[in-house]
Amino acid sequence: MKISLNNLQPGDVAQITAIDTQNSARLDKLASLGLVPGSLIRLQQRRPAYVVRVGETQLSLDDAVAREILVQPIAEQ
Repeated sequence: MKISLNNLQPGDVAQITAIDTQNSARLDKLASLGLVPGSLIRLQQRRPAYVVRVGETQLSLDDAVAREILVQPIAEQ
């Protein structure tokens, strides 16, 4: 099941499957921060902004960006 990042709950882990944007500058910026298809992320919080952890990096994203990041949730073991 693929969903957008804004549908995750805090603590959820997911793999990025796609970035659905036509904004090439945004795509380049996200890639430079490690948000690329195949990356594993953990949602830390949803409000006041989405905060995700990618490896050792923690990033804050607004709602518009979170909606463009498509993910596949991963069940933790």
